[in-house]
Amino acid sequence: MKNFDIDYTDGRKITVKAVSWKHLDDLTVLTQKLVASLGKVNGAIGKLLSKQNKEVWDYLEKVAAMLPVVGNKDLGIDLDLIDDPWEIIKIFFTTTETVNEDGWLSAEGEEMLAPSLLAKINALDFYSILLEVVRELKQE
Repeated sequence: MKNFDIDYTDGRKITVKAVSWKHLDDLTVLTQKLVASLGKVNGAIGKLLSKQNKEVWDYLEKVAAMLPVVGNKDLGIDLDLIDDPWEIIKIFFTTTETVNEDGWLSAEGEEMLAPSLLAKINALDFYSILLEVVRELKQE
């Protein structure tokens, strides 16, 4: 997987490609922070994506600003043009879409959450990031 498409609410479809190698360290750190945020809310998507969760939205904005779009000179995607919360989850957090009986994102039936689309196209070591987050959350 080298890129993925996003359907904007204005009817446009954009194609996101991998970030420059110069941004991989930043992307890895921000991905770790986003996955940790998901763990802190126990996979409660509504709580995670609440606009009151300013820390998460700051991370999302930083990552969105560094993403190259096919055909665009300037970097960045517009988060305001993505209405579907599951689209945001798939792009930035995980492609796992299973929700348990409590309404929380769950890796039920899988060993772990699946990598996000960004983790896939940038060949990030998602499982190492996930395991590090789990270790940190257990220590808190």
